[in-house]
Amino acid sequence: MLTKSLSILTLALLFPFTSTAQVTAPTELPGVRFAANNNPSADSNARFAVGLSLDGGTTYTTTARVTDKISIIGKVRPETGHVGMTGDLYVVDRVNGVWFMRNSAGAWVPWIYPQIPALVPYKTGVTLTADTPVDVYSGELGTNGTHQIFIGYKPQGGNLYYSPTPKTLSFTQLTSTDQAFSMFVTSISPNIIQSRCILCHVKGGLAETAGAYHVFVQPLTSNLETNFNTFKNLISLRGVSFILTKVTGGNAHGGGAQLTASSADYSDLQSFLNLVAQDLPPVMTTPDPGMMDPYNPYGNSYGAY
Repeated sequence: MLTKSLSILTLALLFPFTSTAQVTAPTELPGVRFAANNNPSADSNARFAVGLSLDGGTTYTTTARVTDKISIIGKVRPETGHVGMTGDLYVVDRVNGVWFMRNSAGAWVPWIYPQIPALVPYKTGVTLTADTPVDVYSGELGTNGTHQIFIGYKPQGGNLYYSPTPKTLSFTQLTSTDQAFSMFVTSISPNIIQSRCILCHVKGGLAETAGAYHVFVQPLTSNLETNFNTFKNLISLRGVSFILTKVTGGNAHGGGAQLTASSADYSDLQSFLNLVAQDLPPVMTTPDPGMMDPYNPYGNSYGAY
């Protein structure tokens, strides 16, 4: 379900309708029905469109991750005779087979399909224009699975017109490795590696000379995946505790204490390492300090660093 508070989405542009899916505009939903008619109406010229955007409305897609900043943008083109009238707007989301509707407070509440009288509008007293924007949702979705978005409108004193065919969107959950890599890019690499680790842990540096495993490739910004995998491989072989002890000066760390256990950087590193470890098999044995690491591109053994 769309569980988070909804912010009002301001549309700076009106997007053209299209009969085929386009990456630059919300997709028009086929057909139209009104509450007094259970069959698609060929007589109505009302149209509906819905699109999912990750860039504020420049392009559109049908899939996203639950942590992406998204905008689900809708548009109602009412019947010609309804333009200029006052009306209500409706949004329904069928999430993994369960029905929800957005109410006037912005909350998503259960709806018992197909009880039309129980359906409530999310916005009332709207002046219907030729292209009426519908702010379905913006922000992080938070719930993975399949979302089927329906939108509709009801002119004052008239029937409810809606899209019988939904816009189907898929949202996937981030893996722990995905979350860890994001954290690596935004905080671990710039805040910890850049300011501390690369003083020694680079090719030709003191750590490599001493036989350390953990050697980073520069420039950091263009070798993020390589350096992330260096951490990943070390966790696979030595475990999280080994690394955390190293950075606080233990395990014969030649570089001494680089972080204190009470610091924010240590907390970030701990969270990062634990996320990486979640998608890895448990460490079964601890290698000897001189054991060669098959993942080490430099062929070094574990040393004091």
